[in-house]
Amino acid sequence: MKRFIQSGLLLTLALAQAATWAADAGCSGVDPVAVSIDPNQVLRNNVPRGLFGFNLPWADFQQGFTEDGKVRADVLAWLKPFGGALYRYPGGTPSNWFEWQKAVGEQRTKQVFDYDRPVLATFGIDEMLQFMNQVDGRAIFTLNLQGPYKQTLDADWAVQNSMGWMQHIKDSKLAHCQNMASAECRVAYWEMGNELDMSKRWQSQPYGARVQAVLNAAQDKFPEARMLVGSQTSPWGRNPNQEADFDQQVVRQMVGTDAKQKLKARSLAGANKPAEINPNIYGVAFHIYYDGQDVPTSMGWANRLHNQWLQQGKDAGTRGSDADNPGNHIVVTEHALWPGFPADNKWDGKLALASGGQGALSTADWILTAAQTPYIEGMNWHAIETGAAWRLFQYVPAANGKPAQVFPLPVYWGQRTLRDAWLDDLIKVTPAVTGRVANYSYGLRMAAMRSNDHSQTSLLGVNRSTQPVLLQLKWPVAASKLNMLSTAVGERTAMNTPDAPNAITQKQSQISVAANQPTMVCVPAMSVFSLASKSGQ
Repeated sequence: MKRFIQSGLLLTLALAQAATWAADAGCSGVDPVAVSIDPNQVLRNNVPRGLFGFNLPWADFQQGFTEDGKVRADVLAWLKPFGGALYRYPGGTPSNWFEWQKAVGEQRTKQVFDYDRPVLATFGIDEMLQFMNQVDGRAIFTLNLQGPYKQTLDADWAVQNSMGWMQHIKDSKLAHCQNMASAECRVAYWEMGNELDMSKRWQSQPYGARVQAVLNAAQDKFPEARMLVGSQTSPWGRNPNQEADFDQQVVRQMVGTDAKQKLKARSLAGANKPAEINPNIYGVAFHIYYDGQDVPTSMGWANRLHNQWLQQGKDAGTRGSDADNPGNHIVVTEHALWPGFPADNKWDGKLALASGGQGALSTADWILTAAQTPYIEGMNWHAIETGAAWRLFQYVPAANGKPAQVFPLPVYWGQRTLRDAWLDDLIKVTPAVTGRVANYSYGLRMAAMRSNDHSQTSLLGVNRSTQPVLLQLKWPVAASKLNMLSTAVGERTAMNTPDAPNAITQKQSQISVAANQPTMVCVPAMSVFSLASKSGQ
């Protein structure tokens, strides 16, 4: 293509170049995929912004991304575009022995984070709340139901510990939680333990009994709090310590006090029906890892959990298909690419997969799938931490006179590309998924959105194929240009490094929209992309 330098032609030529970009960016000879968007066919109203979110293992986050208890300015800047996101604290396994009292006030003492490593919580509860205010986020706090590190205390301790933490939040001016169910409250959910079913000590019966004790206390003191009961960890690959039907057994145990009385009355009357689901349960916490099993297969496990709770409600004659059935409020408190592809349990050396190119594609795919799943209302990508295979940011400690370095990894830019074009309502796009490609069970997944006032429209997608895709679009609203964002990874292990921290990042371009003609858009191979417009622009 000829290059021109006349300043008066720059804008016109930029649009012309964008319109013909397909031919110049690797789409020459590619058969187009006709894409139609119907803004009048709404699939889901007010899709939650909380489908974006992050797990914060407290000590790792504190070590790499805070200074004197305050989150680094660059990290704040990278996270502010995710307004409405959910942040899970204290994050993962250490939640099960986290001592919240040691993470508040002026006189704090060290506590074990993991593997006998004592750490002073300078990024504690109140610092977390301040962070939520800074990024317009909401917290998911995971309650410690068992006791301090390597201790298992009784139910009375669990109740007092949980109620004390919840009262601290209720009283905090930083939390804005006088009404814990209000949108202003910086705490969205309270999760009851983290993956406790992985231990023989916490099979369904003891876990259910402990949860019931906390639920009943919360109902008396904080009836509006949104409590999440746990579910089976990795049901597709159970370890020997787990029950085969953990979820089913927990569902059957979730019986409230009033329900027990009703059950007794039914029994006296000769009725043999299960009791109703405990009305104190708001929803269910669920963990999922993909791509060793593809995203639709992974979503099948969420569907299974959803149906178990709905079936229990139907059996009891209450909360069956009702909107308030816990199965209609699933919060995915951990999700990410499993480090092996295909699945294996070897985590070492898998950073470039889980947080690099493949992680960016897989995570975007999962988020788009969840957006089309009405009962999933919140999620946390795992994780913002300094170790393991899952890292939103890379932290490089200070060394040899050089300051510490922090930069986003490809999995960040994939999510950011979707979030920057995220609107209110999910609308119909055809096709939503295209056929199988050499490296995956489908090549392209797309979702379309519109704003509540219908002034903005967007198309979001992920191209898993190793080949570019040419979209033939008829944009549904009047517009002269589309803003295109893309994060192209090129290969599964594509990665940002200290020497090349921006090797994979988000790129922006504008594409002209011709009146009454299809708009051709070339989507790069192995990329996350979004297109957005405003009416009249």
